[in-house]
Amino acid sequence: MSPHKLIRRLVEDAGGALPVAKAMGTPGFQPTLHKICSGRVRSPSHETARRIADHFGLNVLALYDETIAASEWERLYGADPTDHDLRPFASPQRMRSPAQVEAWDPELLPEEFTKPALLNPETLMTNPGRGPSTFKTVLEDEALAPERPTGTLMVWDRNLRPTPGRPVLVLDAHGRLHARIYREGKTPGGWHGVPSNPAYAEYGSADGATVYASASWSLIAES
Repeated sequence: MSPHKLIRRLVEDAGGALPVAKAMGTPGFQPTLHKICSGRVRSPSHETARRIADHFGLNVLALYDETIAASEWERLYGADPTDHDLRPFASPQRMRSPAQVEAWDPELLPEEFTKPALLNPETLMTNPGRGPSTFKTVLEDEALAPERPTGTLMVWDRNLRPTPGRPVLVLDAHGRLHARIYREGKTPGGWHGVPSNPAYAEYGSADGATVYASASWSLIAES
């Protein structure tokens, strides 16, 4: 279940975004709450998520993770078999940002974050393809900013097929790794690894680059 559907139901049951914002003591919070309910904001800041979670008595991860949102829905409203957004927790078909958890508190993180080994680019480039199929790295530049800035924890899977719009770890022709967004090319088999931040370079099949791994999870560090 999409987290915004859970929040929208809770807000509607409470009379709407403005009454909820007033009940929180901050009427000016109404526009932000409305954007979350409509799905326009799908990865709110930790402060915003915590404020909403505390108000409604939710697990804060429900604002980022579909399965936790579904669990909270079931706790509050019972199972909804007509909801087609329910997906298994480990499904790799969607990027998720489960939380902006200060210091990445392991007690608040699912196994998908705590289990993979944390590797650095130097280790990966020394023996490309010989390490674990699933691993995590910390973004060291602003190529995927502002959505995924420096310090974002990324979990990568070398067995996961690249999907348009999903971050990928690109191995360039010189053996260097770069986090980019996957885009299909106009020619069969062609692709591009584009940065979210235009200050960074683009890589792709035409440059001799290869997709080393696809992202399955991302966690934005609390600043």
